[in-house]
Amino acid sequence: MAALANTDFQLRDFARRVPAERDQRACAACWFVRILFIAGIVFWLILAGFALWSHLPAAGTVLDYLSPTAVQARDAGWAALSEGAR
Repeated sequence: MAALANTDFQLRDFARRVPAERDQRACAACWFVRILFIAGIVFWLILAGFALWSHLPAAGTVLDYLSPTAVQARDAGWAALSEGAR
């Protein structure tokens, strides 16, 4: 019986602590922090993409980067775009 009374007390205590209505300012602040965090992640992704893109050489040498060496690319039958078609 004591366990049942304790459970009843805990449920009533929990119900007393839960606010009947949410504070709209707290909710808005929470969403502001979430949006700020997501905007920061998007900013860093754009910045990282720009940094990577700016360090890439001309677009014609992409196949040279896909293969460990240009010799291995030629052996596999690839022609690097910077060398022209075979």
